[in-house]
Amino acid sequence: PIKHISQTIIDKYKLEKYGVDKIVYFEVTKGMYGLPQAGKLANNQLIKFLQPHGYNKCSITPGLWRHETRDITFCLVVDDLAIKYTNIE
Repeated sequence: PIKHISQTIIDKYKLEKYGVDKIVYFEVTKGMYGLPQAGKLANNQLIKFLQPHGYNKCSITPGLWRHETRDITFCLVVDDLAIKYTNIE
């Protein structure tokens, strides 16, 4: 429902004209999924967002990330995520 979208976003993208019974419908025709380079794009985004927070890619196992100081490891394959940790901080 459009009531869950901030007025700033509604105004910026003129969402009122796309609403039907107070619901906004869109079809995504272009996105990362399905692109041949989707894996590379997702990997680049992970590097950009995670490295400043102490996470680094494992050099041997693709998709495996480890934190520099905490015992946190996670693996991301396509759109599946697994997280392993031993200490809640």
